[in-house]
Amino acid sequence: MPPIKKFFVTAHVLQRIAERGLSLDELKIVVNGPDRKRQQYKGDNGGFVYKFEKEIDGETIVAIAEIKASDCWLISGWRPE
Repeated sequence: MPPIKKFFVTAHVLQRIAERGLSLDELKIVVNGPDRKRQQYKGDNGGFVYKFEKEIDGETIVAIAEIKASDCWLISGWRPE
């Protein structure tokens, strides 16, 4: 997958990261360099939605994002318990 050049931030992801103590920068790091990536379904913007996981500073962070070429729509994120 080519590196993401443009991120689109949805209102939903802003709400979720505020609730869950995450940052947009953390989600961007997860999407651009995941330890694990699984395709989920076809997205609304013509791409595919993936579940990305990455360990950062001893914690796993999950990001859900739609990818189309080098564009990314961040959808949600969390730290699994």
